[in-house]
Amino acid sequence: MRDSAYIKAERKLYEYTYNKAIIKNKTIELEAIEDKYIRGGYIKEGISYDRVMTSPTYSSPIEQWLLYHDEEYDRLLREKSKAVKEVKIIDNALEVLNSLEKEIIELRYFKDKTWIEISDKLENSTSNCKKIRVEAIEKIKKVI
Repeated sequence: MRDSAYIKAERKLYEYTYNKAIIKNKTIELEAIEDKYIRGGYIKEGISYDRVMTSPTYSSPIEQWLLYHDEEYDRLLREKSKAVKEVKIIDNALEVLNSLEKEIIELRYFKDKTWIEISDKLENSTSNCKKIRVEAIEKIKKVI
């Protein structure tokens, strides 16, 4: 029976490709918000805090943008940051594996290959590939 750390590590491996897609999609959404305000003339150059007035009598385009859109932007940024963190954790964990272990993990979890496809590609038995996978996840669980 597998322990909770093993199950957690395996779940993170299965979610790796999903998290990479989240990063790309959140980046697109964030860029769309930024483009909207740059094209709309609200922001014509990089944000410079030394020219932003914060008095209640004046509201710059940047202040207006922040007032009305920072919640959506911040939510997207948080979601992207969480996915980036998860991807980095797995990338770092993969560094403790040897090349065969890493290839088995990548084929199984990131490329969704069957055990038969993996064993054929690596010219190794299915049972040995599964055994190597278990050993690799045992290593990974110790560093995540």
